[in-house]
Amino acid sequence: MIDEIAPPLKAERVRKRSSGLSFLLILTFIGSGIGFFMTIVLAFGGNWAGFFKTLPVVDTILRDDSIGNWLYIAVKIIIYGASLTGAVFMWKLKSPGFWIYFSAQILLLAIPFLFLRELGISYLLVRLLTNAVFTLLFIMLYAIRLKQMD
Repeated sequence: MIDEIAPPLKAERVRKRSSGLSFLLILTFIGSGIGFFMTIVLAFGGNWAGFFKTLPVVDTILRDDSIGNWLYIAVKIIIYGASLTGAVFMWKLKSPGFWIYFSAQILLLAIPFLFLRELGISYLLVRLLTNAVFTLLFIMLYAIRLKQMD
C-alpha cells in the first residue's frame, strides 16, 4: 500500500571525473598555485622574496615580474585566482570552469606585453612562445574533456 502512494524515484546519473581529467586538474592546481604564491611573494616581499630569488628559474621569473608595477602584480594575482577558480569549477565538472581557465591563461600570456615592455619585444616573444606551448597543451587537453562537464 505504501508503495502505491510514494512516487517513483528518478534514477540520477552520477557522473565521475576521469583519472585523466583529475591528473590535469592536479597539475593545474600545482602550476597556478605556485604562480599565485610567487606573485603574492613578489607583492609582499620580505624574507620569502629573498629566499625565492636564490632558486633557479624562480629567480628569473621574479626578476622579470619585478619590472612590472603594482598594477601588473595585482592583475596577475587576480588572473591566477581566476585560473584556480576555473580549475575548482572543472573539478566539480562544471563547464564554465573551462572558459574561466581558458580566459585566465590567455590573459596570463598577454599581460607581459602590456606591462613588461622594458624587457624588449624579442624577449617577450620568446617568453610567450615558451609559455604558450604548455598553456595551449593544457587548453587542448581540457577541451577534449569538456564533454565530461555540464
